Amino acid sequence: MGKQNTTDSYLLSFTAGGLLLEETDSLSSYLNDKKIDLIKNEIVNNKYLKTNSESARMRIIHEIKTRYNAVGSDVFSLYQDLDQNEKKIFIFYTCLKTYRLVFDFIFDVVIERWLSGNKSLNIDDSLYFLDKKSSDHIEVENLADSTVKKIGSVMIKMLKDVGMIDDGKLVALEASNTFWANFIRINETWFLQACLLNSEKRDEIRHV
Repeated sequence: MGKQNTTDSYLLSFTAGGLLLEETDSLSSYLNDKKIDLIKNEIVNNKYLKTNSESARMRIIHEIKTRYNAVGSDVFSLYQDLDQNEKKIFIFYTCLKTYRLVFDFIFDVVIERWLSGNKSLNIDDSLYFLDKKSSDHIEVENLADSTVKKIGSVMIKMLKDVGMIDDGKLVALEASNTFWANFIRINETWFLQACLLNSEKRDEIRHV
């Protein structure tokens, strides 16, 4: 399983915007080691985000920079040459690397549901997952009910936005074998399973 750049506590700040595909794309020129520290200038300049609220820009930029740091510049360099669908899936990968809560939801709930043949998934499933996690994660236990519902909703929205939930049903993500092979090359093969690729497909990709 891939190692995440996280602490034992769950980082819950992904509720600031979920997947953030459009925002990441608009700030992609900053996503390299030469410019990443300059990304904070966008909070004031608002050249790319075109978001009226300065506080919203601050939250978005913080999350994108956190995701960048979670995977590193060498991995993030893949982003520039991807098509739009691949970019979306790549951003999902950065989310799983950054937010262990989302990672655990995928491996504790989504994959188990997929393998069982029961492919339905909705917010009730994410809320049940959060309730279970509250027993050994005080940062979840101490949340207000409204915040728990927001977190559960954003996790489901992430899966919808990346294309893993369609009409309430789980679906495997689709991209070229060349794209998936990147994750084998960087020793992150677990991500193929996280995207619901079956064992036959994973074996096929290994031989690209």
